[in-house]
Formats: sequence, structure tokens, C-alpha cells
Amino acid sequence: MKLITMQNNSKIRNSKDCVILARVSEKNTNKTAAIKAQLEICRKYAQKHDYNVTDMFCFASTNQNLLTHMLDYFKANENISTLIVPQLDRLSRKNETLIDAINKLSKMGIIVYEATNNNMYYFTCYDRI
Repeated sequence: MKLITMQNNSKIRNSKDCVILARVSEKNTNKTAAIKAQLEICRKYAQKHDYNVTDMFCFASTNQNLLTHMLDYFKANENISTLIVPQLDRLSRKNETLIDAINKLSKMGIIVYEATNNNMYYFTCYDRI
């Protein structure tokens, strides 16, 4: 596993509870199959790494409300430590939005795992980004 991180101030939540996120474009003509495939990739990853999947989120849209919804969920569920996505671009295809999302999740102690590439994302010096 490749660790993508920055240093200092670690406050990672300590739990094996996770959430899975799947997202497809509104323009995707086969949304159901695409969502099912993404969820299966993430479920297999969670099982392989002994995570307990507590919720699965499926979106067929742009990212506009996605990050707000995820942050609200993690605020209300402090026992959840991990977000598993099939690929990082499921959070956002825009680099600025993606970095902002990982930064905000990291501030909450949430680690993001990318199932298809086996990467972990967590910023620990988020105040400098």
C-alpha cells in the first residue's frame, strides 16, 4: 500500500468502521451497473482489510452536494474512521475540490482509501495546504 500523507498533528480516528462511496455521472446511461461495480470493488477491499462497512453512499450526480453530505455524516458518526472509494476521482475530478475534500476529511480524522490502487490519503499538516 502506498501512503500519501503529510506530517505532524495526527488525529486519526481509531476504528475499523468505514463508509463506502460510489458515484457516477448523471450522463452515465447504465448507472445501476456502474454503481454496483464500484460498491463491489469497495466491499472486497473492506473485507480484505477487515473493515466493518456501516453505510454505503451512492450518487448519480456532480460533486456539488457530495462533500457537504459526507462531512455532515462524519460529524454525526464519530465512530466512523474510514472512507473507501473505488477511485479517488469519485470524490471529485477537479484537483482543487479533491484536495479540499481530503483536507476537510483529514481534519475530522478520516482516512480515505482508494480501493483499486490500494492508496491511503490523509493530510496531517492540513493547515498549511
